[in-house]
Amino acid sequence: MPPRLFYELRISRGDREIRHGAAPREALDWENVEETRHLLARHLLGAVERDGEVRAHAHLYHLDVHQVKPDGTAERRPHSQFALPYDGPATELTPWL
Repeated sequence: MPPRLFYELRISRGDREIRHGAAPREALDWENVEETRHLLARHLLGAVERDGEVRAHAHLYHLDVHQVKPDGTAERRPHSQFALPYDGPATELTPWL
């Protein structure tokens, strides 16, 4: 079994990083695309609501996904980015609060 890789999720709106405590860290399974998309969408919606915005504006935010190194620090460059489309599934998901 390969070692679990953890990723730090940094939420931004445009160029402004949204900080509500420490950035969450998750073990993501990139081979299970649907589960990973669902998890990232929930984190993004939770951050949008903590920022005082409505779900309809979730498309204005994005996640930078940084791989966490063995020493516990996150890589400088993002591994990937995630955002919801303008007409995304904002109403059918339970946010990760």
